[in-house]
Amino acid sequence: MFRPNMNTHKKMCALFDLTNESALFDLTNESALFDLTNESALFDLTNESALFDLTNESALFDLTNESALFDLTNESALFDLTNESALFDLTNESALFDLTNESALFDLTNDQYAAVCHYMIGEMTEVTHHLQLP
Repeated sequence: MFRPNMNTHKKMCALFDLTNESALFDLTNESALFDLTNESALFDLTNESALFDLTNESALFDLTNESALFDLTNESALFDLTNESALFDLTNESALFDLTNESALFDLTNDQYAAVCHYMIGEMTEVTHHLQLP
């Protein structure tokens, strides 16, 4: 399995789609969101009950409590409906921010370290990547 360099940058310890791996890794515990390319689905491998991309529904559901990440197709945004403080796709910014601790998905536009995971709303099978390193 691909293992990214953990020493690159402090803030780069979250979820990145790394080039040819087509996968989102939680670098803190290495057990979270994987984009299974042919399945078009995100799985939480820790409990196998979290984020699924229901292709025809264009939505991400937390199947444990049905109150987590929804892809509001026309809104182009991911909301954590439990506390309204998780993953937002700021349309004009093309970035996902974890507003709680600023340590999840970042588009560090003004930083020399940048990572953009921009998802095509809908089936979420296309990801554009941009990674700037020093």
